[in-house]
Amino acid sequence: MHVMQRSCMVAALALLVPGASLFAEPSLRARPLPDCRSFFITTFGYDFRITKPLTTSYTYLGYDSLTYTSYSQPSSRHMISSELGIMHNLNPKYAVGFSNYLGWDVANTLHGGLSVRGRRWLNRERSVDVTVGALLWGTHNEGFNYPGFVGTASMNFNDWENLKVTVTALPIQVGPTAQQQTEYGAFLGYQIGGKPGFVTTVAAMLTTGILAAVFLGSGSYD
Repeated sequence: MHVMQRSCMVAALALLVPGASLFAEPSLRARPLPDCRSFFITTFGYDFRITKPLTTSYTYLGYDSLTYTSYSQPSSRHMISSELGIMHNLNPKYAVGFSNYLGWDVANTLHGGLSVRGRRWLNRERSVDVTVGALLWGTHNEGFNYPGFVGTASMNFNDWENLKVTVTALPIQVGPTAQQQTEYGAFLGYQIGGKPGFVTTVAAMLTTGILAAVFLGSGSYD
């Protein structure tokens, strides 16, 4: 099963990325050179927003010809995030790569984007990752406009757990008469990676797909 997982990911990479030979025979267990040439990024975890969520407002004319002001808070303090990607060890101290970022603001918008990432190995187990990327799309959009910014810095204690800081900036406009604003967010998070992170991410994706299929197949409403 592990061979099939690796083969599918490598095949997708070869189709999408020129020079994918740099990432030949990647491992699900991250290690520096000479133990490992390239490795997958498979993280899943929870992030808590430490900045106050933005409150937006816009004014509109009601059917009774009176003017009303509507207030909303499009983001919460709780985020479930995942990163899937691949990295190549340049030498025993440094690695570079890219990853796909997903962040679900619980009960609100699912954001998605791409990031480039760098790693500094501290020893065979511990490392520090920094990513810089763009938020490119969202579902159940609460008025967000894309692209936006996402950056992370994480302390990896071993191959399967890390503490992470995430910073986001995303334009938002709620209502046709509202002025566009930018929502800035800072999060502290804990993630699992390696094989546990991969299994958790796949399980979450399958669960989401099943729930979506059940919802779409439940029929129309009168």
